[in-house]
Amino acid sequence: MDNKKLNNSMSTTMVIRKRFFSEIEKAGFYHSFDQLSKFIVKQHAEIWLVGGQIRDYYLQENQFPNDFDLATNCNVAELSKYMKGSFSSKQMKFFEQFHTISFNTNDVNIDIAELRLEKFSKTSLLPKITYIENIVDDLKRRDFTMNSMAVNLLNLTEDRVIDPHSGIKAIKEKSLSVIHRKSYLDDPTRIFRAARYASRLKLAISTNEEMLIKEGMKNISLLPQYTIDKEMNLIRNDKEPQQAIELLNSWGYHLTR
Repeated sequence: MDNKKLNNSMSTTMVIRKRFFSEIEKAGFYHSFDQLSKFIVKQHAEIWLVGGQIRDYYLQENQFPNDFDLATNCNVAELSKYMKGSFSSKQMKFFEQFHTISFNTNDVNIDIAELRLEKFSKTSLLPKITYIENIVDDLKRRDFTMNSMAVNLLNLTEDRVIDPHSGIKAIKEKSLSVIHRKSYLDDPTRIFRAARYASRLKLAISTNEEMLIKEGMKNISLLPQYTIDKEMNLIRNDKEPQQAIELLNSWGYHLTR
C-alpha cells in the first residue's frame, strides 16, 4: 500500500510508525525493540524516530533507508547493560563518550542516542555534551531543518510530527538550510552533506546559506583526513556525485586526491 492510500485512513505519525516497525520486523529486530522499549517505559522515558526517515516520508521516498536514527531520554549506558546479553559484540556497540548504542542486524543499522545539548569551542570540533530530557531541545543540534523532526514511537496518543524548525515547510519548498548560523563552523562535515543532499534531492540553496557554507569552509582543515574520505565516498556512491562535487568546487573546496 502506498503512502497516499495509507494517508486516507491513517495519520502521518501512524504511517511513519507503521513503516518503521515493518522495516525492523523484516530485519529481525522487532523483538529486540520490544525488549528495549519495555526497559525505557520502566524508566519513565520515551524514544523517538528522528531525522532522515521522517524527511524521506515527506519526500515520498518509497524505499525506506537501512539506517535508523533514534533518540531517547533514557540513560543509554543503563540501556546498553540491559541489552548486552541479547547481542554479540559485532551486533551491538556502546559508545560511552557519546552515550550512543549502534545495532547492526541483517545489514540494517539502528543508532540510539541519548538526548543532549552540544556546545562547541572555537578550537575543537568535539562538543561539550550535556544530557537532557526534552526532545525539542535535542533537535536544535541537528544538521538541517528538514532533518530536525521527530515521531514518538511509544506514546501512540502523541499524534503529531515534532517539527520545531519548520522542516516540513523546507521540504515542500525544496530548500536546504541549517538550524543556526554557526552550524557549518561547528561541524564542517555538514558542508559535504549539504552538497550531497542538494544534488540528490534537487534542493535549492539560498545566497545566505552559501555564505554560511563558505564561512564554514575554514574549519574543514580541522577534520581528520579519514572523515573527509568518508564523506567523499558517500558523495561518490550517491545518485548525483558529479553535481555534488561541482557544488563543493563552487564553494571553494577542491579535491586534492
